[in-house]
Amino acid sequence: MDHPSDRQALYETHADRIYRICYLLMGNRSDAEDMLHNTFLKAFSRTQPFENLAHEEGWLVITATNECRRSLKYWFHAKRTDLDVHDLPKKNTDTDDTLRELMGLAPRHRQLLYLYYYEGYTTRELSDMLHINESTLRSRLAKARKLLRLQLEEDDHEERESDPSL
Repeated sequence: MDHPSDRQALYETHADRIYRICYLLMGNRSDAEDMLHNTFLKAFSRTQPFENLAHEEGWLVITATNECRRSLKYWFHAKRTDLDVHDLPKKNTDTDDTLRELMGLAPRHRQLLYLYYYEGYTTRELSDMLHINESTLRSRLAKARKLLRLQLEEDDHEERESDPSL
């Protein structure tokens, strides 16, 4: 990755997706941008070329995820709650409420659901990228779906209690 045009092409191809993943895990714009930059700095300093587009994309997703997880281990992230779904670049505005609820899940569940439903990865692709057995991944997806469903039902129940006309 020695030529500036190669770097620019890599960034333009993947920056939006990697930013959404970083934002999903970090919960705010500035931290997501930091993790995005860290991810691409690592990509630009790679000495080995990527095998193909899938390898390139998978490497970036895993590196971004690892950068976010590493950053979240620090004490100053423990008490932050500055999550704003409106900072996230929109792919489909019809799913705004579901995305808002998704952001309320733990990062582990949030990441799987987001990558599967919003980014369109298959379970096989996710299993390869995240180095998780495919059946384990499907079990984790089922658990994450159940947690999201419970959260959505709870919010629906609260809305009905506050507004009896619903």
